[in-house]
Amino acid sequence: MDLRILQLADLEAVKAFGERRLKSQISDAFDFEMQSWTARWREESLRHYLPLGWSFGAFDSNGDLQGVALAQPFIFFRGLTQTLWVEYFDFQVEEAGSALLETVYRWGRDKHIQSVIVEDGARADQLARAFSGKLNAAGWYEIPTTRMKT
Repeated sequence: MDLRILQLADLEAVKAFGERRLKSQISDAFDFEMQSWTARWREESLRHYLPLGWSFGAFDSNGDLQGVALAQPFIFFRGLTQTLWVEYFDFQVEEAGSALLETVYRWGRDKHIQSVIVEDGARADQLARAFSGKLNAAGWYEIPTTRMKT
């Protein structure tokens, strides 16, 4: 897997990846269209996330996108100075998911982020547990990147 920071030049690839993943779950064209309007990978969302430098893509040897993590840091949340919010986390193959979450975790530690929150608990479940992530009542996985009192 080739992991790299996503940029605006990757917008179409990320959007196509999200569309493929959604189409694999929803066969009805109308339902697909409705879901795509609020999808985390819609164009206006990507135009926000991609220039920030906190989003990652996992590409296979053919250069095809196999996984995405769209993220942004924010400050002063639940008593923590810095938190990394992962808005969209999805992958085609398990290897891509593992590599992406490890990269997000390590990038966060390197940048002195105190916690990583992954919104989509269903996709992150097994992976987040490998990093001592805990599912909270809101359905997010919170992964501490520093030692802190809980």
